[in-house]
Amino acid sequence: MFGGWYRFGSDCLVGCLDDLFCLLAVIPTIGTAVVLVYGAQVNVLGQHNDASNAENWISTTTPDLVLLEKFVYIVFVMQPLAIGFIKLSFLFFYRRIFFVYNSFQVVSLVLVAITAAWIIAFFFGFTFACGTNFATNWASLAEIGEKCGFGFMATVVYAILDAVLDFIILVLPFPWIWKLQMPTIRKLQVCGVFMLGGVAVASAIVRMVICIQQSTPSSALEKATVMGLPPYDILGITSAGIFWTVIETNVALIACCLPTIHSVLNPHAFGAAISRLHGFFASKVSTQTSSKEVLPLSNLVGPTRFSRISSNREHTDVALTNKQRGEFSRVDSR
Repeated sequence: MFGGWYRFGSDCLVGCLDDLFCLLAVIPTIGTAVVLVYGAQVNVLGQHNDASNAENWISTTTPDLVLLEKFVYIVFVMQPLAIGFIKLSFLFFYRRIFFVYNSFQVVSLVLVAITAAWIIAFFFGFTFACGTNFATNWASLAEIGEKCGFGFMATVVYAILDAVLDFIILVLPFPWIWKLQMPTIRKLQVCGVFMLGGVAVASAIVRMVICIQQSTPSSALEKATVMGLPPYDILGITSAGIFWTVIETNVALIACCLPTIHSVLNPHAFGAAISRLHGFFASKVSTQTSSKEVLPLSNLVGPTRFSRISSNREHTDVALTNKQRGEFSRVDSR
């Protein structure tokens, strides 16, 4: 977050879309976390229903269930924004790294369009799931299923598409990484950097399984248990879904910020892998230009999260101004 804010405060006019979406994702991410903490504080989230309402749980409601459904509504309105903006942040980050590959630019742009459509569809879908009769969102489960067209099955579809998009975005760079003319060990290092989002993908898959298990209340009536819990335990089942939603969102946000804070975590391992990759692409572009043409690094990719790039690589003729040398002053020891 602070890395993205620093870049906006340092005359970043282009090439900052990844940081912009990262910053936009912070607000709904904090919002979902606040809902989780507050819900636990008022003894709703993380609790369980007893068997006193085991026969009529689908058609009746209680004050705790009303409060739970309000929490669920808030989370479902915010999570397409949080998770969607993080997806876009990853995609635009990739586009700045693999800028020399036209094929990658096309594929990633298609994914940007799909992700944007996914955000818009589910944000407005969940916001107006019951039309403009918002109070229906915290009615009994039977009434929600009857009056809300964008209801329980839409949640299942949302979770499936979320997990699928997460996985595609995670593995997207790998085919182009393996095309690079660099040692295998360095390719593995770079792949390891991009695998940081793997925990978020795993969280999305767990949440997808939970949503599929929950399915619709009517189908839950035919099951003895849902995720090891009795079907009438709405508090316990729903709490698990919200819990994994918060995990996915926060882990993904941390992962997309790691290129900015790599110097705090491990500058020699993490930063070196990214710097080598960027240096390779910069040299590749420079060799395609005429010997009389000098390309400033800022013209190629703009300001970068990984701001320390080698200035004395023998294989590149990229010219740096005095100001640029100040920005990229740390010399890659390799």
